Amino acid sequence: MQWSTQGMALFSASIFRGFPQASMVANALSLFFTLSAGFSLTKVPVWLRWIKWLQVLVSCQFLRVSHPDSSTTFYSFRVVATTQFKGRKFACEGVTGVALSQCDGDNVLKGLEFSLDTPLIVYFAAEIAILVGLHVLAGLVMQFYKPGGVKHASAVGSESDTRGKETALTVQMDMDITRARIDVEVRKLGFAWVRRGGLGMRRSKQKSKVILSDISSVFPAGEISAIMGPSGAGKSTILQLLSNRRLNAGTGAHFEMTGDILFNGQPASSETRTAVAFVEQEDDYHLSALTVRETLRYAALLRLPAKMSRKRKIARAEEVLLMLGLKDCADVLVGGELVKGISGGEKRRLSLAVQMISDPSILVVDEPTSGLDSFIANNVMQCLKSIALSGRTVIVSIHQPRSDIFHALDNLLILAKGGHAVFSGKRKDAVAVMQSQGYPLPSVWFNPADHLLDLVTVDQRPGKATESKARVAALIEWWDQTAQQEKGQNEKQVTAESEEGVVPAASESRFTPVYIAFPVVAERMFKNLWRQKEAFWGRITQTPLAGLLLLMFYERLSFGPTGGQDRIGVNLQSTSALPFIGLINGIAIFPQDRQLFMHEYRSPAAYSVTTLILSYSLIEIPAQIIASLFYAIFMNVAVGMQTSARIYFEYALTIWTLQSLGESIALIFASFFDAMGIAVSLVSTTLSMVTQFSGILSLAVPFWLQVIAWGTPLKSSQRVQFINECEGLQFRCSPADITQGICTAVSGEQLLELYAFSDRNTAKLMGIAVAVAIAWRVLAWLALRARMARG
Repeated sequence: MQWSTQGMALFSASIFRGFPQASMVANALSLFFTLSAGFSLTKVPVWLRWIKWLQVLVSCQFLRVSHPDSSTTFYSFRVVATTQFKGRKFACEGVTGVALSQCDGDNVLKGLEFSLDTPLIVYFAAEIAILVGLHVLAGLVMQFYKPGGVKHASAVGSESDTRGKETALTVQMDMDITRARIDVEVRKLGFAWVRRGGLGMRRSKQKSKVILSDISSVFPAGEISAIMGPSGAGKSTILQLLSNRRLNAGTGAHFEMTGDILFNGQPASSETRTAVAFVEQEDDYHLSALTVRETLRYAALLRLPAKMSRKRKIARAEEVLLMLGLKDCADVLVGGELVKGISGGEKRRLSLAVQMISDPSILVVDEPTSGLDSFIANNVMQCLKSIALSGRTVIVSIHQPRSDIFHALDNLLILAKGGHAVFSGKRKDAVAVMQSQGYPLPSVWFNPADHLLDLVTVDQRPGKATESKARVAALIEWWDQTAQQEKGQNEKQVTAESEEGVVPAASESRFTPVYIAFPVVAERMFKNLWRQKEAFWGRITQTPLAGLLLLMFYERLSFGPTGGQDRIGVNLQSTSALPFIGLINGIAIFPQDRQLFMHEYRSPAAYSVTTLILSYSLIEIPAQIIASLFYAIFMNVAVGMQTSARIYFEYALTIWTLQSLGESIALIFASFFDAMGIAVSLVSTTLSMVTQFSGILSLAVPFWLQVIAWGTPLKSSQRVQFINECEGLQFRCSPADITQGICTAVSGEQLLELYAFSDRNTAKLMGIAVAVAIAWRVLAWLALRARMARG
């Protein structure tokens, strides 16, 4: 059955390679297969009955095995139902009237229109055949159908659009951003990861790992200083400490820092911390559907002081755009996995430009040339060189630079694995210093950077490890002695004590106020979604499409013997499937916004979790309301349920609460899991369990599970829909229909009594559903706050 699910997923993805479109196909197929199984809908329309013999994915709701849209088959349903009910009689104490016929297992199967004479081997053989066929079909589609792959983005806007594009010359003298030259120094900097021992263990049993060991170095203003070393040497750690980044040590562990980080000879202050900008190694946090110019403008609106006018902020964005050489691609989309936008080098320069918006005195860049070809890498380094020449302190980590990039550097800090310094000083002196220790450059044509890295890297090849370890140890010991001698001659006295340990992340006061950030973030979020047409329209149309597909099967609900069973099926589909659509919508969009938020949260563009959740909800709710109203037209009015103005809007509101539940759960799991596959799996499992004990699939739900069920809108929404439909409803059932078990109830009142719905105040139940839906959004807010507090 799980292979069947995989086969349908592969087939859906083979038709559409994007997640929003593939999810719509999967939803449509799942609904087709579910409804033709024979439980949610007893009598399938004649023109759709052929589907059941070809389907794979249907529901085993009746057996409480899985969610209605989960991965079981039409044939598996018949195998399990037949083995569980054929020839069995059940003790139904206290059951009287029409319901008594359902205590005979054969009557249950007859009511579902099962053939009691079909051998089980037929179902097994058909299921295996379709299982294999789906995988083969998916493979053939993937092999021969090429949907176009990655699309290329075109320019958005035109050169004639000059709004806000003031040149740097017209605004440069009017900027109120002040920038001072700041020399950065690390003095005997040590950093270690420490984890306490287990419960009851002595402190001496704690585990620790040294990441940096007594590092001392100076990074002067107006120059490029590079940190070089093999993987695991601590390059990125130094950069994050200089940038005041919060590091996550993990559960039960913490970091310990010794030594000093000095700015112009003084410990870090709130002013110097805001003067530092950090450029991460990865550039995947930019919103793919925004242009380069729009990305910079929104960054300016969030990062620059509130007292600056919007016009001047946009002018600053244009100034930086020209400074970083991004004019030619200014109106091109950034791009992402499926849309090819700007190049890798342009994206790296865009990351630099975003940080340059606030005119920082210190620019810290992690691996600026990583993943770029040599030509583009050199262009990026030239940009950094220009930034340094303007008086800023530029500090980079770099791994195996080519020769011309190496010669563009001014200062070097070389680290060996384990966080030990081997050299700190002018780049031009590094080769000579190593030569003085007996390690000359192999030839004048040899890349000096490769030579220096080879000296401080342990060669793990057989016969080389012992010699290289001894060489690295000797260089570490020599530099420690050299540094101690220089310390006595050159070290200046610090006039104020440094803060002990790692400086914590800035407080809530550093956040851009909600009233400023909210309209900017919401506008940016909407524009990014609007340009992704598949995701935008999918958010609005998936729910009505599900209703239209349900309508195709149910047509006009019958008042005959199967009317009660069909209404149970309608209720199940309208309440249990909708949270999954909300889940899909959330997963299609939120990860992009979360990624950018997590980047900006640690930067001068920081805004609160409240701002993000409010902005997301503002974009989400109108689409959900539109979708819910259309769904209600199909599944409350057109399908033939009892309706009125009150019933219609109550029905639509229940649909909104269920979609909102799915999106809230998606936000919660996406806050903690970067891998969305894990999030989808966990959310699906959670929703499936909640569906089982909501009170419709099973009447014998333990009390503690019933209490939990009230914690989601599922239970109250099901009751609202069921009560509104069943009150005053009558079915046409003959005595033979009742005896044979075809008629499950002769009135809606009997159905309500069967489910023990004694409290029929729909207004109160609607209030509970809405309140719980809002509570789940608050939980999503708390989950994201917890994630950000963790670091």
